[in-house]
Amino acid sequence: MLIEVIDAPDGKKTFHWQTNVSTNIYGIALNIAPYVLIESEYESVNGTMIPVVFYAIEDHEEMARELFDREMHKTIEFFERVVGPYPWGQEKIGIAETPHLGMEHQTINAYGNEFKRDDYGFDWLLHHEFAHEWFGNLVSSRNYADLWIHEGLGAYMQVVYTQEVMGDAAAHHRLYNTYLRIDPCQPVAPRGEFSDDQMYAEGTGPGRNIFAKGSFALHSLKYVLGDDRFWDVIRVLAYDTTEPEKLKAPIQARFRTTDDFVKIVSDIAGTDMDWFIEVYFRSTQVPELTSKQDGADVVLKWITDDALLFDMPVPVRIHGSIERIEFVDKTARLEDTQLSDIQIDPNLQILRKLSSMPTCEEKKAEAESSQAST
Repeated sequence: MLIEVIDAPDGKKTFHWQTNVSTNIYGIALNIAPYVLIESEYESVNGTMIPVVFYAIEDHEEMARELFDREMHKTIEFFERVVGPYPWGQEKIGIAETPHLGMEHQTINAYGNEFKRDDYGFDWLLHHEFAHEWFGNLVSSRNYADLWIHEGLGAYMQVVYTQEVMGDAAAHHRLYNTYLRIDPCQPVAPRGEFSDDQMYAEGTGPGRNIFAKGSFALHSLKYVLGDDRFWDVIRVLAYDTTEPEKLKAPIQARFRTTDDFVKIVSDIAGTDMDWFIEVYFRSTQVPELTSKQDGADVVLKWITDDALLFDMPVPVRIHGSIERIEFVDKTARLEDTQLSDIQIDPNLQILRKLSSMPTCEEKKAEAESSQAST
């Protein structure tokens, strides 16, 4: 919070800032510029009146006001409705324009996306950094190996918002573009201790996958659990309650791990969900679903890394109707069915290896070939 501005005789100003809440210290920076302040106020779902501020470069004031008026309150309303109340409502919701792309500085995100809407009708950078107020700041990973809690959840919120503002086709398109970024050589949440540099590295670390694979795995989890239980999982992860709207600001921040996530998912699902996390988050290989004709039946079978257990249900269109097919011992049998009668996962809900995804060996060979030609 800006407490006071002290004017000095030589024309300089001293700005006194203060925060009274636990702060995610990897996201602290100083931004000093010829700013113009754009302000409004937002009433949170828990009744808190929250100051909303945008520090824009003077030359960009008109564009900043247009973005602020078009998207800021809609974005806040979306996150509060889908996840829960903004955690730092007694302080502010803030944005500061910066020369770099963006960063989730708690209560005053860095923004440098040049006020651009993406192909899905909104400013993804503004939306993504704001997602980190919940996933990164309210709930922080205890270990850098669990950074998908920040980035996978943050990225998945853009898919959910795309569906809301542009419809199913656009959300499927965004999700498939996410799929194409998955690294087949890396897990999402490796076991052990890692630095942030190791986790964000691409090629030698899970850099892409904490965003892309983590996001798509969450989409698959939503299919398994259903919408209501999925969002209950997310709320308990962030707030430790399924009714966060009853919490008043400031809301207690917390650390979580992937193991914590497994327990929360299992508790809400009412069954052990460790198999899901082992394959999608711990394993390198994306599971593959095979299909073959066996007499009058079609047999579907999951293939996983290290023969891991994986009875992932799958939506299958059979003669025009979509059915949820359950698996036992990684296998399902569709009786009196021909391969030509079915379409597996027509709405792209399940993370699995498609023909567009290279194997790890193919990806490494391509990288070596590219290095050799360079």
